[in-house]
Amino acid sequence: PLLAGYPTGKTSMTAASARFDPLATTRRGLLPFEQYWKSNVAANSDYLSPSDMQAHGSGVVSVPVSVDAANPPTPISWAVPWSWYLVPVTANVPQGYSFDVSATQAAPLHAATGFATVASMELRVLDSSSAASGLITTVDSYLSAGGPSIAQFRAASARVTQGAQMGGATLPLQVVVQPPGAPRLPDAQKSCTTTVPVSCLDLRQPGNAYQWQNGAGDKQVMPWKLPDIHLDQAPGTVMMQRAGELAIFSKDHPNEAVPASDTTQNFSFDTWDGSVSVKDQPCDPGGPIVSVVQGKANIALPMIGDDGSGGGDAGIKVAFKLCQSSLREAKLTFSAPPSGIPVGTTGVGVYLISGEVLIGPTSTRITIELGFETTDQGATVGAGHGTVIIDTAGLFDLHANAKLVKIVDADLHLQVAWNPLDILLEAEASCCGNLITGALSLHAWKGQGWQHKYDWLPDDDEFHFTGKIEAKLFIPEGYIGDIGITKLPPSDVSLEVRIAFGQFCQDTPCTKYSWGMSASVGVYGVTIGLYVDNTGPSLFLGSDDHRLIDEGPVALVQQGLANVAQPQLQLDPNKPPTQLPGTNQPYLKPVIDSPVNSWTHEPSSAVCTSSGPTTQLCSFTVKPSAGRALFAAGWLNGVLDVSLIKPDGTIITPANAQAEGVTITISNTATLHQVTFGVAAGGGEALASGVWKLQLGNLGQGLLPNVKNNYQLLFFSDPPAPTLAVTTPAALRQAVNGPVALNWTALRANLPLGDETKIELVYAPISAKPSDPTDFAGNAIVGKLKANGGSYLWDTSGLASGEYAIGARIEDHVHGNGPVTAWAAGSILINDTTPPDVPTINGVFDGNDGLIVAWTRPAQRDLAGYQIEYNIPSWNPNNPQRQRIQRVLPRGAATNDLWKTDQARLGGLLGTQQTTVCVRSYDASGNLSGCTPFTSTPARNPAPPTAAPTRLRVTPVRANLSGAPMGALNVQWAAPGGPTPAGYVVGFAPTGCRLPDATSAAAQGRSPIDVGNTLLYQLSGLTLGQRYRVTVAAYNGAKLVGPAVSASAFLTLDYTQWADTFGLAAANALPSADPDKDGLTNQQEHDLGSFPLTADSDDNGFYDGEEFSALGSVCGPTTPLKHSQPKLLLSGLSQLTFTQAVNRAPSQPQRIHLLNFGAGDLAWHAQGSAPWITIDQTSGTGFGTLAIGVDARGLAPGRYSGQVTIRSGATGSTSRANGDVLSETATVAVEFNVLPAKQFAIALPLVNH
Repeated sequence: PLLAGYPTGKTSMTAASARFDPLATTRRGLLPFEQYWKSNVAANSDYLSPSDMQAHGSGVVSVPVSVDAANPPTPISWAVPWSWYLVPVTANVPQGYSFDVSATQAAPLHAATGFATVASMELRVLDSSSAASGLITTVDSYLSAGGPSIAQFRAASARVTQGAQMGGATLPLQVVVQPPGAPRLPDAQKSCTTTVPVSCLDLRQPGNAYQWQNGAGDKQVMPWKLPDIHLDQAPGTVMMQRAGELAIFSKDHPNEAVPASDTTQNFSFDTWDGSVSVKDQPCDPGGPIVSVVQGKANIALPMIGDDGSGGGDAGIKVAFKLCQSSLREAKLTFSAPPSGIPVGTTGVGVYLISGEVLIGPTSTRITIELGFETTDQGATVGAGHGTVIIDTAGLFDLHANAKLVKIVDADLHLQVAWNPLDILLEAEASCCGNLITGALSLHAWKGQGWQHKYDWLPDDDEFHFTGKIEAKLFIPEGYIGDIGITKLPPSDVSLEVRIAFGQFCQDTPCTKYSWGMSASVGVYGVTIGLYVDNTGPSLFLGSDDHRLIDEGPVALVQQGLANVAQPQLQLDPNKPPTQLPGTNQPYLKPVIDSPVNSWTHEPSSAVCTSSGPTTQLCSFTVKPSAGRALFAAGWLNGVLDVSLIKPDGTIITPANAQAEGVTITISNTATLHQVTFGVAAGGGEALASGVWKLQLGNLGQGLLPNVKNNYQLLFFSDPPAPTLAVTTPAALRQAVNGPVALNWTALRANLPLGDETKIELVYAPISAKPSDPTDFAGNAIVGKLKANGGSYLWDTSGLASGEYAIGARIEDHVHGNGPVTAWAAGSILINDTTPPDVPTINGVFDGNDGLIVAWTRPAQRDLAGYQIEYNIPSWNPNNPQRQRIQRVLPRGAATNDLWKTDQARLGGLLGTQQTTVCVRSYDASGNLSGCTPFTSTPARNPAPPTAAPTRLRVTPVRANLSGAPMGALNVQWAAPGGPTPAGYVVGFAPTGCRLPDATSAAAQGRSPIDVGNTLLYQLSGLTLGQRYRVTVAAYNGAKLVGPAVSASAFLTLDYTQWADTFGLAAANALPSADPDKDGLTNQQEHDLGSFPLTADSDDNGFYDGEEFSALGSVCGPTTPLKHSQPKLLLSGLSQLTFTQAVNRAPSQPQRIHLLNFGAGDLAWHAQGSAPWITIDQTSGTGFGTLAIGVDARGLAPGRYSGQVTIRSGATGSTSRANGDVLSETATVAVEFNVLPAKQFAIALPLVNH
């Protein structure tokens, strides 16, 4: 007997029921709803049946189900009958009983014609005939020795489908409803319950990939696959943003002058192979809790990376989140750090990418943040970063900041059309300590450009660009030439200037080029050429002849100078420059390179003769080739009358200067006086040749005893700028179909130009033709032509239909003239109505839920892309397929160019379901070809078409072996598993710290090379001392390249050869030496591939030793997060210039700021190189400011040069650990012009006495 109130084993039974029914006090052993559903079950009944020896029961489970946390839970009820009976114990039934349970759902999750929304995707629960039912009727239970427990409700057949605006792809999966409070799997995130019990709806992989198995399946729930996302949108609006600026381009705005893109070119955005799970969290930071689909996938952005058909280079792997940020608006966010993903063939590589896709009811917006640089390791554009916003538009448009040509800071606006012939960079640019500021535009491309549109150029990986800067050039006083008394300019000048970008010949045959920019600027009536490249700005003047004379008690010829320059090792010009720690000071404003600094000083007796007691006539010979000349006279004391006399005897004074075409500039300061005559012929004519004279009058008048005028004269002349006229096309809208002759005339002073002068031709849509004929912008036709040739036959077959203007430019910066530009009066008109050829299909291969299709590229030069039409499965059995149109561009991969093939991945398919495919091509004019349709059925679990080779080894061939080729690498690999490849491709490129002359071409050809079906290959003709990365990939019969393997090898020399290559000698050549003081010995630099005379070999801001200590390497792709030691940086002018007469008070000091950009305490010491340099403090710690001055006491008149040396190091550190840089040394140049005695007057008051 039990105590009163305890449950008993008593039941009731009636003849009518013939079963045992529990009483109110009956103890139950079977409670299947108790553990998980107790609070949500009603009408719970159970009994024992003697007739079938089973226990029976039922209940009604009612629970709110959270499908997407953005929406209120959906109430769902199930009637759940169950039966329990004993069975023999077996391995499959260890519990010794069977539990039969089913569920009847009262109301569906969604209507038969509707769907539930999960993170913007459509979820449909299907019945056995694959029709949408919304019914979840399978019951999964835990069967333990203590009895069964109902765990979850499940639908074994369901479909998740992307919305139509996201491509409509669908995939099967299973749906489960978990007990209230249970977290979603596999991440065991918090449950959907908030204030009241709520069940989470969760998703599982389809079929056998997820099985309940008495709960074992929930212990290893795997993320389910995301249906491919495919966006294919018509161009609309492009927005570019950066701090403080927003620019918007719209195709349909009535005032829009520049369309966002060609409206026939759609953009494509695809994901594939996504594995995801559902979580509840904010879609936006700080926003409400919603259900999100989160996971990883491959992503293909227009022109960036691969679309999944390229083997190992399978797009960009991203972590992403898909959610519904508001009603009917899907949002996908992603991030990934790829390494050097190329943007088409523009020569720009992406190294950081993140962003979001926002798909609303009427528009799509993609926001992408990119880090980028040109693939020449940032030599042209480096360290770029910016944001792209695309709103249903076909243009990749980026506002960012970067460094251009290493020294020009640029806030960039980068455009890459989906059909890019090149890239367009527009920027706010500054250079050289803000000497140059302005707006920049730049067209750039690599080799022959995308699809070899520039096939008249060499087919290599050389960068090409043309462009301009409309800028303001600030020239401080004496910046062009400061030789003591005479200065150019005599006062600060700020000028508007147009700077032309391009590639400039560096030798007479124009076999070597430099990237840079040039301009001609007007200074006091004459033109001076400005040129900027990687080394900084330089001025060109006096290329014809020049002469400097002086008169005074002391000739200003480098007298009494203290030279403290450290001896430096001489390197081959193609080797990296010598750079010690502290040498690179980016915040010191550089000194402009002017030829005046190297001109010789001659005595006045060489050109001047007396024509009276107070007059001197100074003669200068102007050659017949001169187009302009500058004559300047500067003096210290007195009042001189200065005039210019032409060869015909005409005397030029301020009264008649304008009529004679001469600009006179008079400058008077407290110390110096100067008169400058600028003479220019204009119109490409030459000046009158012969003897020109400066007449100096009033010499010696009004001076105290022993005081002289002390004057200097400066003269230079330059040839005139060429005259240029593009003579054809002469008529507007000249119809062209194929080659057209472009003609021009170019003369200098009415004489033919020499072969050394080159011309480049460009074309531009007529709407983009500059309104200013001296402006120059367009796409290259040809460059480096001899300007005296007069004609070029241009094949226009690669252009789209339209009207085009023709321009030409002669770059004449070596003669100080800058660029000379002209545009043809006429234009050409192209009307193309012929479509390109139908692509020939080479092969079709299975991919995961997709197909990879390969075809031969049509030969037409104006091929712009492909339109692929195929069917993807639909969730609806009554309409089982839907059409998808996918537009793809010809691939930029080098192997595609090698074989003239293209390929694409067709996503959204399902294994064993057939699709019909049609591949068409279209040209730049929008003409669409026909196609040859075919059908294919992708496999359910396909093998890759080709696998990666294995056991790759890259070994250098010792250069000192007899008969061994120079610069050779042996490349050996093993065949992949699976199908036998048809052959292999070997790619190679310099990597790591790149030598200036490192070649990217081998003796066997340019990368990549089709080496055929071999497992061993030798590359030769590479650069010794350079590290190369080599990749090997297999391809099949359709030229479809599989995943690649890569390895790198250093083409090292033996130590002695290496030391000789870098010019190391004596003690600096010892393996234990550290001549660049970067913390690494020569032996370490040799082994690591870094440079022994360059403290920062890879130019990333970290010294080699510091980088090696942090990363274990020097020339790798990564950079330390921060400096581990103090880092000395100076701010101010790199050269301090003082001018002082021997009898005047010292000049005001100038200041240099000392900063620590590293860790620890910065201890510094400062020292002048000569006694006449004064410093207010010689040592300190932390941040500081030095006041640097000069003292002329004891000095004779003359020009003195010295420097202030600032050394730094970590305080309290006496030992040198491996990689430590204990000291940095920076210098600031000091120039001191000591002038003869200055006569000055004192005004005394007049007092009545």
